[in-house]
Amino acid sequence: MKTKKYADVLIGCGQGVYKNGGFPVEYPDADVYLWHGMEARNVANRFRYNVMVLSGGLTQKAHPDTSEAEGMLQIMTEMQERPAVRPILETAALDSTENVLFGLMAARLALDKTPIRRIGVHVAWQFKKHRFNLLARMLDLHPNFYFHGLASHDRADAGERAVDGEHALVGSVLEAGDPLLLSDRMEEKRRSRFVGADYAARTAHYRHQFPAVFAAVDTLRRDLLDVAKQRSLAAAVRAHILLS
Repeated sequence: MKTKKYADVLIGCGQGVYKNGGFPVEYPDADVYLWHGMEARNVANRFRYNVMVLSGGLTQKAHPDTSEAEGMLQIMTEMQERPAVRPILETAALDSTENVLFGLMAARLALDKTPIRRIGVHVAWQFKKHRFNLLARMLDLHPNFYFHGLASHDRADAGERAVDGEHALVGSVLEAGDPLLLSDRMEEKRRSRFVGADYAARTAHYRHQFPAVFAAVDTLRRDLLDVAKQRSLAAAVRAHILLS
């Protein structure tokens, strides 16, 4: 088989957990989440991604042993919408930053030394574009970063409230200088979302495989506004994950 010269990676960002035909989520937007899981195949095919990662951890009390990534794969399987490439499951991420960072780490572990070129994210809601572009800018992923948002806020059961919540989140992290969601407040939010047995263990494998990246993350977390430390993290991602 011919070896790929580069990888174009699509990260499907989990949105709730699909199991037993349903989505136990706060707002009744199951139609959008089902569509999101089914549409991942079409996005990968349409934009010629040759690697797909499904990313999302344990977030639902109703299904504490099933990750968002596994739920997306279940949708693809049931609806016969599996992509041409076999999806890689990334089952630790609890927010958008972790979707991107851990999604790329999972891809790297599967790709050996093949460089990563294009990076796409497949996200349920279009109104999250600014958030993802901010974190891509902080990680120096532009101009190779592509946001694929699916549904407009008018498809949401509480559309205006969802947009207001997103604007409030983006505004607060910008005010704190924290587009990568590394502050103590955001860490507590991740902890509150996690329903698994061991919060620290969920990232242990990645920390072992990518010590330089996590060292840069931990250093930046202590001083979010330090531009040199921001650049060091972006450089570590490029050197140890993208290989470009």
